[in-house]
Amino acid sequence: FSPCFFSTETSSSSPVEVQQTKQRRRRRAPTMSITENIPSYKEFVHRYSVLSLYRHYLKEIRLMPYNQMDLREQVKREFKANKTVNDSFNVQRALTEGKRRLSELQQFTGSNNKYEGDSWLNTQDEEDPR
Repeated sequence: FSPCFFSTETSSSSPVEVQQTKQRRRRRAPTMSITENIPSYKEFVHRYSVLSLYRHYLKEIRLMPYNQMDLREQVKREFKANKTVNDSFNVQRALTEGKRRLSELQQFTGSNNKYEGDSWLNTQDEEDPR
């Protein structure tokens, strides 16, 4: 190290020179091709369906009276395990299996029966002549 490192003397450079030096030191952001990160339509639809399935799982888990953390971790593990699947057959199999398990979870929580029974559109009010 040099002895002037601990020196308290001020530099003789003007503030303008210091500002120019700082500007020269800035690194430019790496330039990327615009089309490099844009997925194809098929990739976009696949990503949308997987994320939609994952969000549905999280919504259903919130309705569970107990073991919410365990279920959330299990779903997270399953999705991470199938993240690297590239084979179209195995991708479809994993999505189908996920949808089947989601419907089982919905039946267990009772949230899939929202639209069964009498519809409010078909009700007749005796006081309403329409």
